[in-house]
Amino acid sequence: MENKKPTKGIAIIGAIILGVVAIIVLVLSIIKSTQVAPGAIRITLDAGGNVAYQWSYTIDDDSVVEYTGVETKELEPGMDGGDKEVTYSFRALKKGETNVVFEYADSTEEDGEIIDEKRYHIVVDDQLNIKVEGI
Repeated sequence: MENKKPTKGIAIIGAIILGVVAIIVLVLSIIKSTQVAPGAIRITLDAGGNVAYQWSYTIDDDSVVEYTGVETKELEPGMDGGDKEVTYSFRALKKGETNVVFEYADSTEEDGEIIDEKRYHIVVDDQLNIKVEGI
């Protein structure tokens, strides 16, 4: 019986499939947003356990969407300095496009060093459905 080795073509196809899967996983991990109801969206960001560093946001055009609240979830309950997830909620006001920019910075200083930034492009249609894209 002859042992046949996989051809180069199969190896290349396997590598391409793995690459595509890795890209999909990366995109899904970067854009953690959930449409919770028509016209409403939540964006979840990872936050370390350092209480000095906080997320803040700006909305380029606040006539398109408005901020409606924030929730913080401890990922390691009971552990001092454990990681957290911070979920910001927004509501569509009218059809249009805008950007929401989040900055993770030292909140104890007026011009605290920004150590992370997330940008989202938000599109609201005629029915006030929201589409979110990472920039």
